[in-house]
Amino acid sequence: MRRDISTSLLQAGIDVDLIDIHRSGFQRVPTDDKPRSRNGAVIVLSARPLRIWFENHATGIRGMYNEGGDSNLPSKAEFQRIIRARQQAKAEREASQAEVAARAEALWRSAKRADPDHPYLVRKQVGAHSIRQIDDDLLIPLRFAGRMCSLQTIEPDGSKRFLYGGRVSGCNHGIGVPANTLLIAEGYATAATLHEVLELGVAIAFNAGNLRPVAVELHRRYPQSRIVIAADNDRYTPNNPGVRCATEAAAAVGGVVVAPNFSMAALRETDWNDYRIRYGAAALKACFSEVYAHVG
Repeated sequence: MRRDISTSLLQAGIDVDLIDIHRSGFQRVPTDDKPRSRNGAVIVLSARPLRIWFENHATGIRGMYNEGGDSNLPSKAEFQRIIRARQQAKAEREASQAEVAARAEALWRSAKRADPDHPYLVRKQVGAHSIRQIDDDLLIPLRFAGRMCSLQTIEPDGSKRFLYGGRVSGCNHGIGVPANTLLIAEGYATAATLHEVLELGVAIAFNAGNLRPVAVELHRRYPQSRIVIAADNDRYTPNNPGVRCATEAAAAVGGVVVAPNFSMAALRETDWNDYRIRYGAAALKACFSEVYAHVG
C-alpha cells in the first residue's frame, strides 16, 4: 500500500513518510523540489480506506489518492471538508503572513546595500539590483502591490530560503522599469541576467508555481505591457515544471514563453543565467529577437 501511495504522490513531489495519516485536517509538508520549504499540502479524508487530497503549491500539481481505487474525486462531504480545512488554513496563514511582513520590513531597514563582490553574485556573473545584505546573506524582497511581504535569503553557496510563514503567491521583486514589454523569470540570477543583457524590466516570481499569480497581478497593474515569461527549462525534471508553469502563466495573460535550449553537453544547465554563461550575451539576445520586434 505504501508503494501505491508513493506512486500516487510522486508527481506532486510529496513524501508519504512525512504525512501523518492518523491526523485529520490540513497538513503542510516539504516537497522534493523545495525540501526546505513546506510547499506541499495534504488532507487525510479517511484512514480506512485511506483517502488523501494533496497539492504542491510551487508546481500547482494536485490530486487525490484513493486506496479503494473506485474514484479519484472527493465526495460531496469530502469536498466540504477540504473547503473548511483550506479556509481555516487560510486564516492561520494570513495571520502568520502579517507577522512575517513586519519582521521582513524590520530586517530590510537594518540591512546594508548588497556587496557586488558577494560570492553568489560573482559566481552567477550578475550585479546587485535593489537588493540588500545582512552578514553573508543576500536579501531579496518579496512585494505585492508595492507592499513588503517577505524576504528570500541567498547564502554564499547559493542556498535559498524564505522567511518561514511569509506570503509568496503573487509576490515579486522588480528589476528595472516596466515598459511595453515586461519579462517574468523565476530566480534572481536569471532575472538579473535578462535585465543586464536585454535592458528590459524583469519581475522575479521566485518559483515556477508563482509565475501565473505574478503574471496575472502584473497584467492587472500594467495592462498595456506585453508579458514575456522567460522560462526555466527543467528538462530533466518530470513534467518540466519550468516550461509547463510558464506556458500556463502566459496563457492566462495572453503572453508568450521563451525557454532556453541547451546542447547535450549542458547536462545541468536549466535557466537563462546558465545560458548566458555557456553561450554568451549575444546568443541570449538573439533568442529574444522576436521579443525585441515588439519593443517600442
